[in-house]
Amino acid sequence: MKKAQLIDLAKKLDAAPTLTTALTEDVVAAVRQLWPDASVAMLDAKALYTTDHALHLVNQMLPEWTISLDGVADDKMGDWTCSLRQSRVTDSDPYLGVGHAAKPAHAILAALFAALASRVSG
Repeated sequence: MKKAQLIDLAKKLDAAPTLTTALTEDVVAAVRQLWPDASVAMLDAKALYTTDHALHLVNQMLPEWTISLDGVADDKMGDWTCSLRQSRVTDSDPYLGVGHAAKPAHAILAALFAALASRVSG
């Protein structure tokens, strides 16, 4: 998957107030392409948008990375930020993936795809 496609997917997740079929298909296709050995359970469309599942996906695709999640819960529209960096050894490590979204799982997935984009050339 190309860097521009990953960045575009991260932006779509940032902007999505709710889950759409098209966005779900894009996320599943991206995970399948980037992680061909992913189990069927990891690609479950409904589970994919739960916070626990999104965190597990980051842990599987970017093991040992530090995940920071901060936000305000709101019944109508939350405000969440997820930041990913390669380690927690030093505070000077740059954040390579950042996602901002209304739902925590969207922010986590957006950060995941932004981080993966930072690792892809072209």
